[in-house]
Amino acid sequence: MRFQAVLLVAIASLTACSATDNSDPGIAFAAGTYVLTSVNGQALPFTEQSGTPLVKLTGGQFVARKDGTFTQTSLRTTTTSGTGTTPSSKDRNGTYSVGGQVISFLFLDNAESGLGSHTPTTLSLALGQVTYEYTRQ
Repeated sequence: MRFQAVLLVAIASLTACSATDNSDPGIAFAAGTYVLTSVNGQALPFTEQSGTPLVKLTGGQFVARKDGTFTQTSLRTTTTSGTGTTPSSKDRNGTYSVGGQVISFLFLDNAESGLGSHTPTTLSLALGQVTYEYTRQ
């Protein structure tokens, strides 16, 4: 419970920063295009749902812009008996703010938030029990 309180304070303090402040060196440093390389430490494809239908995350991209906005694109396949495998893609948009190496993400479609980190070549995003790892292109 104490961890959750600390996490909420961290999110609140990071989101208090202006996501559209182009002079923020953290945002400028994190801005770029990243390719999804693993989920929860497992290489792709990552099974999101086993059984019928079988849903696998097969790829994705994360674009962090210098204005503090982002687009996360996820590529999936859904396999059902009788109809075969169907590919799909989904884009989610939001805003991000940076404090040191910690990034706070807020998705606009459902107000879901997450925390992550970045280095010069990687970006990580944790949403609930799932952690997405990206490599800068």
